[in-house]
Amino acid sequence: MAAAHSAATCRNSTCRSFLLRERRTRYSSTSIVSSRRFQSFCLLALLTRNFMQQPVAKASEVQTCSSSATPLFLRLSSTNQEVKFKCGAGLQLRAKPENDEMLWGNAACTKEVDASSLTFTQPTSKTKSESGYSLKVKSVALLKTPFTVYFLCDPTSSSGGVTGSKQVTSSGPSTTCLIQVAVFSGYPLIVPETSKRLQSNK
Repeated sequence: MAAAHSAATCRNSTCRSFLLRERRTRYSSTSIVSSRRFQSFCLLALLTRNFMQQPVAKASEVQTCSSSATPLFLRLSSTNQEVKFKCGAGLQLRAKPENDEMLWGNAACTKEVDASSLTFTQPTSKTKSESGYSLKVKSVALLKTPFTVYFLCDPTSSSGGVTGSKQVTSSGPSTTCLIQVAVFSGYPLIVPETSKRLQSNK
């Protein structure tokens, strides 16, 4: 793992040097194509490194969503992984779709998405709310296509939350907090043959 990290760091350092050097150098027409390809590779490597460096919560930790300015990002990347989350003080989880096999598929929590491959568990009672909500993959393998589900924490209301209406109306300032859970695919992305031919002809 240390060797792989060192290699990735070296590669990213090379990419940065190349990108900075290219800004100050004019290439001939014969080298423009190859330089652009390498530039694209460098940008992809840097983006991948930044994504992999994002903090990943431990499965045993209950993550709290409490700020509208800081959404909570979680991800399920294996079948034995479970994410746990809860709403902060003064907030409660917006009701999910009535169909048990559906969850919200957009950040506004207005579009339903098929979540039959996931198991969503609610706290057994209000007195045990500290245990939070949990989400995990129920199948033995991840799906072929990745997808994302969303939850919203709204201001506490007697008519809202998981057991109430789908949306809480509040006259005060908006303190809604977004929870986003990305469910990874268990299969590599397959590049269509037409795309491969286009790349080889460049």
